[in-house]
Amino acid sequence: KDLSIQSSGNIQNLLQGRLSGVSVTTSGVAGDAPAIRIRGVGTLNNNSPLYVIDGFPTKSEIASQINPSSIESVQVLKDASSASIYGSQAANGVILITTKQGKEGKPTVDVKVNVGVQLPTNLPEMLNSQQYGEVLWNAMRNAGLTPQHDQYGNGATPVIPDYILPAGAMEGQVDFSTYNTAENQFMRANKIGTNWADEVYRPAPTTNIDISAQGGGNGSKYFLSANYYKQEALVKWAGYDRFSLRANSQFKILSFATLGSNLSATYSKYKGSKSDHEAVRMAPLIPVYDVEGNWAGTKANGLGDSKNPVAQLYNQRENYNDNLNLLGNLYLDINFLKYFQFKTNVGVNVEDSGSKEFNPKTYWNKGDANTLVNSLKEARGRKSELVWNNTLTFTKKFRETHNLNVLLGTEAISSKIENLSAYRSNFIIEDPDYRYLDAGESNKDNTGNANEYALFSLFARVNYQYKDKYYLGAIIRRDGSSRFGANHRYGYFPGVNAAWRLTEENFMKGQDILSDLKIRASYGLTGNQDIDNYAFASMYYTNI
Repeated sequence: KDLSIQSSGNIQNLLQGRLSGVSVTTSGVAGDAPAIRIRGVGTLNNNSPLYVIDGFPTKSEIASQINPSSIESVQVLKDASSASIYGSQAANGVILITTKQGKEGKPTVDVKVNVGVQLPTNLPEMLNSQQYGEVLWNAMRNAGLTPQHDQYGNGATPVIPDYILPAGAMEGQVDFSTYNTAENQFMRANKIGTNWADEVYRPAPTTNIDISAQGGGNGSKYFLSANYYKQEALVKWAGYDRFSLRANSQFKILSFATLGSNLSATYSKYKGSKSDHEAVRMAPLIPVYDVEGNWAGTKANGLGDSKNPVAQLYNQRENYNDNLNLLGNLYLDINFLKYFQFKTNVGVNVEDSGSKEFNPKTYWNKGDANTLVNSLKEARGRKSELVWNNTLTFTKKFRETHNLNVLLGTEAISSKIENLSAYRSNFIIEDPDYRYLDAGESNKDNTGNANEYALFSLFARVNYQYKDKYYLGAIIRRDGSSRFGANHRYGYFPGVNAAWRLTEENFMKGQDILSDLKIRASYGLTGNQDIDNYAFASMYYTNI
């Protein structure tokens, strides 16, 4: 309830600053999944926590694409005793996400629209052209050198020229009839100074539109939602769009059996560039455009080897990364013999990703910083995950004071990743309508690969409680992972815990200082199976 009143594109941002021991770090890039670390960095390779979404365990970034408005609850397992039931996947903690299942009753429809804006703040103060020259002069004097510069001259003080290309030229010294974009550019000096931060950054509006419906009756209920989220990037000509649909339903097919499903589809796309670091490297003397309105840059002497960041953002405006994700599970819940519950759950996650990156020719940068041959790279990938888990639960209360819960379960996971990419260079026409692989004339390179792994697990858990005062619990899990060699394929992950609720004791009755006081001790063992899929084997490759 507390999370639902805030607008955010993902659940990770809503957790920021709310849980002790959980850090959330954002990159500032529109649509990027924040990095979550639970009690610091605990393993090698992947340090992300395990997400369990409606019973589906995954370390994929799909959690960041779930519409936060469709989430019912989030639980974070930080200590090893509670997380050990997830075994070799739980070394970095576990985040349990449960989506809304709907409520019985008359159908209700909710519509939420949030509009906001992000502003770049704490930007560096940029020097103007005169200040930049004075800094150069002072640096050379402090080094015991006589100040001189290709652009500012060699006098007692720096002098701003009229042109930086030709270097240090003044009005009347340039023959515009000889202008050529590739070989003979003319660039006027920006005597006031180009504030490259102002040229690169902008206010970034965000839009979040959510429509949901829920209802049910006679043992059935449903929850439907559609969401559109748009976040413009803080840099120009870039932004993130996401469309998502969700359909959760539950039906009581018999008096003792319930059939349910959770289905979601999400399409997201980031278009444009994510790079902005050149903005703090460009000299203020350089203008954004040359005398003919083409891009200016560090082609002029004495101005470093940075790349015009505005030109980079513009030229990469059609580049993109997109992702189509389908996540769903089907479960059957059966209650029998009064104390027993059996649940079987089958889940599938399919992610299709793609990217397109075109690098046009550039002439305005310094030497090797230019791209002399344009190129195009396209990539496609698919990740498929299948999970099947079964649990049998026994729950009974003895003599009104003893509560016992016993869980037995199995889990089977398989995952496969397939990748394909192609590269071409030397495109005669650089117009976006012609940026296709067949239009490239050189370097026709293609690559493709695939890898897969499987995990099979047995687990058990026992919880005992007496008079809501004393608690005892024990967990054991056995994992077998194909990522390890035959001699180290299986691992055991135990966990135990005990707790004492002092506020239920007679000697704590009558006091109103503490509403709840519990002492808890626990021990657990978790593992890390996030290594290369075939690290135990010798690999052979062909290159023809």
